[in-house]
Amino acid sequence: MRWKYSSDELNMQIAEIDAYNEPGLAGCGGTDMPIPYHGWYWRDVCFDADTIMFAYGRGYVGFCEQNKRGFPEYYTTQEQTAIIRTMLEHIVDQPSDEKCQALYSYIKLCYLESNKNKQNKFINSEE
Repeated sequence: MRWKYSSDELNMQIAEIDAYNEPGLAGCGGTDMPIPYHGWYWRDVCFDADTIMFAYGRGYVGFCEQNKRGFPEYYTTQEQTAIIRTMLEHIVDQPSDEKCQALYSYIKLCYLESNKNKQNKFINSEE
């Protein structure tokens, strides 16, 4: 698939949204982050890879490139990765609360699907 942004460009745009939140976006998952991640700041994700790592911790699911706290992790499928990247490209093109919330809802769904057969505790569906 041909992407509008390289992985580096996409990371740079996401980091800008995180650092400055110029659009004034609401946070997702009970955080103040429009695109939730675990860590002090946005860490580059290799969006060219077949999978992306997320973790569940502190009550939310987020991107997690350095899981120093040992939160439960999951890796997306190749199809999920493509959907997430597409959603992120739409967010950086024209940021909105609706797009960010849709992304968060999707990564929560991916997490739940990855844990169907596991006994992991997860946040309630209202978040």
